Amino acid sequence: MHRVGTTMVLNRFADMSSVDYFKKSPQITAIEVLEENEFFSAYDGVLYNKNFTKLVRCPEGKTGTLRIPATVTSIDHFAFYNCAGIEAIVVEDGIVDKLSLYLSLEGNKDPRVEKENNNMFEE
Repeated sequence: MHRVGTTMVLNRFADMSSVDYFKKSPQITAIEVLEENEFFSAYDGVLYNKNFTKLVRCPEGKTGTLRIPATVTSIDHFAFYNCAGIEAIVVEDGIVDKLSLYLSLEGNKDPRVEKENNNMFEE
C-alpha cells in the first residue's frame, strides 16, 4: 500500500486489516486497487470487495456525488464515516436499502440520496 498525492493505492497484499488505515485520513480523496489484489476493487475512488457486491470504504476526503454500482447489495458499517464532503449518493434502482445506507453515514451531514434506473458499468 502506498500513497500517490491524495490517492491511496492498495497493492496485491492489502486485506481487510488495511481498511483501518483510511480512518482519520481526510487528505485521502481516492482509493485505487491493483488488479492482482484478490480482496478488493475500486470504482470512482471508492473501495469495494473484489466482485463489487459490498461497498467497503469511501475515503474521508472524497467530495461531491458518489454513485454506487447496481451490483452492490451491502455496505460495511462506517463505510462513510467522516465523509462530510459527500453531498449526494446515487443508488441504482433495486439495490441497497436506504436504511442501511443511512446507518453507514455516522458522523456526516445528511447527503441527498437518489435512485436511478441505469447501470453505470454499461457504456
